Amino acid sequence: MRITVRVVSALALALLLSIAPRAPKADVASDKAAARQALAEQAVATFEHLQEVARMLEDATAYAFIWETGFGPVVTTLPRQKVDAFVNYLQVEMLLNGRAPDQAKIARAAAVLGIDGVLVGAILGDQQAVLSEQGSAGAHKRLERMAAQHRPALEAFGAALDEELQSLQAEADQIAAATTWPPPKAAGNVFSPVQVGGMTMDYCLSFATTCGQPAADEFCRRNGYTRAASFDWSYTRPTRTLVSNETCDQDGCGGYNRITCE
Repeated sequence: MRITVRVVSALALALLLSIAPRAPKADVASDKAAARQALAEQAVATFEHLQEVARMLEDATAYAFIWETGFGPVVTTLPRQKVDAFVNYLQVEMLLNGRAPDQAKIARAAAVLGIDGVLVGAILGDQQAVLSEQGSAGAHKRLERMAAQHRPALEAFGAALDEELQSLQAEADQIAAATTWPPPKAAGNVFSPVQVGGMTMDYCLSFATTCGQPAADEFCRRNGYTRAASFDWSYTRPTRTLVSNETCDQDGCGGYNRITCE
């Protein structure tokens, strides 16, 4: 039996929500992101459990059942070895005492093995058969029939959980985009005019020093970019240097008309 799940997308969702930077003063968005993160973590845990269930079923080492509770569907697995251990215990009790164990002993044995009360009833569907030499075979047949009845609900649950996860992923993408800070800048952003303190930015970082590309690069870095992709300049006056904050107001001064950052 295969249960359709997307554990990779679930993990990606949880990671996305846990590391997405939050915008300052974006309390509502942050609250929504926190709620989505909690839902994602819950979905991841459920998906991982379903993956383990699917693996055990493919290996034919367990039975799977699904129960409706007040908190939603709950998936239970019963390993075949636990069934054998439980039946073996019953048979040993019968050999030692000449009679079947009482209900209290049966309940304690089931609790030790972690067997649900409903499943105990399925195992003991024919108590005399269970206590015979063929007890395990009969118990397994009854559990196989019971598990087959639960299979459609299990598959539907896996599909519904997958759909819910995709919806969470879409909402997470929206939240992450809305709460990214600072907002991403478009590549190739153009600054024109290029000004420092209300004046045209001088062609040099300091008076007649470090001119051209280095000065344009520094301007872009201060505006959140990596470097200047291109720039245009001309002789003009007055200008102000970016680093030394000096004013040039004479012939021969030059300043930027446009800087394109990336």
